[in-house]
Amino acid sequence: MNTIKKYMLDNYTNDELKDIVAHGCISGCAGTLIYYKDTVSFYENYENEIWGMLNNDMEEQGYNSVFELLVNFNHTWQVKCGDTFKNFLAWYAAEKVAKEIIDNQDEECEE
Repeated sequence: MNTIKKYMLDNYTNDELKDIVAHGCISGCAGTLIYYKDTVSFYENYENEIWGMLNNDMEEQGYNSVFELLVNFNHTWQVKCGDTFKNFLAWYAAEKVAKEIIDNQDEECEE
């Protein structure tokens, strides 16, 4: 199955995933997710999974809509058109999944 997690594991080393978690994709450490052509493609490939993540976060954090959730994210000021919105959501998903991967590795080490 083609998922964001598989994409991240296939395209990033463990150290690169840690950089994404520590600094975010905006810092330029996101390798394959730097240019709009790449982030827009990523968004379009994983759109349903990204919106599922957003809906889960919305419900878990007690918001009434995804957009209410999104306005509380860092760097929303950069969203100016469809491509920058897709870029923003691609980075959100990449950062969230990178954190989940690293957190799961840390938990496995503790066991």
